[in-house]
This record gives sequence, structure tokens and C-alpha cells, in this order.
Amino acid sequence: MKINGQVIAGSCIETIIIPRGDDPPVVFKAQAVLDYDEFKGMVKMPTPKNMIKKGGEKVPDLTDKIYIGMMEDYNKKQQYYLFIKSLLLGTPGLEFDLIKLTDPESWLKFEEEFKNAGFSSIETNRVIQGIMIANCLDETKIQAARESFARTQVEPEPLPQS
Repeated sequence: MKINGQVIAGSCIETIIIPRGDDPPVVFKAQAVLDYDEFKGMVKMPTPKNMIKKGGEKVPDLTDKIYIGMMEDYNKKQQYYLFIKSLLLGTPGLEFDLIKLTDPESWLKFEEEFKNAGFSSIETNRVIQGIMIANCLDETKIQAARESFARTQVEPEPLPQS
């Protein structure tokens, strides 16, 4: 894809820097996850049981407590998949101890993984915030882009002649 001859390529990458006192900072890079095919291959979308309405019509029972619990688990795994995959795409050499990308149950240990590595909950939340910035539109960045674009659209005032 191009706009005015400029090639549009590559996904968003957000650099996340966590200061560590006198030690060098820990630097993660979160890269946008462009598709969920891998996730969908490992975690199946729950399907609700059917209920029979008056007149015999079968309809999905979206209020079934078991189905709701399964959807909550599915959504949580999808969220953690995004966190993990985004960091793995953007941070070369990153290895997890508790998390295996091929094991969806291990994804739920995301916070534990960071806690075990010595990250506070605030630091872990900063990493998550960086992941979300890489994978979502951030209003602050949108506004900065608008302002940058607007500056390019203003014609310079002519200099007064001497």
C-alpha cells in the first residue's frame, strides 16, 4: 500500500522501558498482532447449548452460566495471547519460564511470570499498557499525529521585503 508514493508497511511497535535503579533498564518491545489464526487454532470459541422456546424453536441459550464461564475463559485467554504474542514478536530473545505459546492454560500465568522475574504490579501494568498502545489506537498519539499533519498543511507566511 502507498499514500502519495510513500510505502505503508510494517506494524506498530511500542518500546516499553522499565527503570531498574542502578541496573540497566529492562526494555521490552510490543509489536501489533495482526491476526489471531494461531490463537483460533489452539482455542475454540465456545458454543452455547440450545434452549427450546415456546412453539418448539431452538435458540442458543446465551444466559447459560456454563456458557458464560466458558466465554470469560475464552476472552481471558485471547487477551493473554495478545500480551504474550505481542511481546514475543517485538522483543528478540525474550523467553518465558512459565508460559509456553503452544499451551493456552499457561498463558494465564502472565502476571505470575512477571512477578517471579521481580516486576511490581505497577511495572507489569506498564508493560500491559505498552502492549495495548502497540495494538490499539491511542488518543494521545492520534492527537500528536493530527497536530503534526496540520503543521505540514500550513503554508509559510511570506517574509517581508526589505
